[in-house]
Amino acid sequence: MPDKNDTEKLLHDFEVSRILGVSINTLKNWRCQKKGPAFIRMEGRSIMYRQSDIDDYIRKERKVICRQ
Repeated sequence: MPDKNDTEKLLHDFEVSRILGVSINTLKNWRCQKKGPAFIRMEGRSIMYRQSDIDDYIRKERKVICRQ
């Protein structure tokens, strides 16, 4: 049986940029600073992101604002 990560949808940086509301350059800076969502460097120079890693990142970074 294939591992879930083998069949999971992979996203390009421009897709992740749109989902997170940040620029592609911000994603690049985060990778250099070891910040932001986990990513995969494919053969060559291609960068991809697993959908589940993006979902986890959003959950982790979500800020709850309470009004009193």
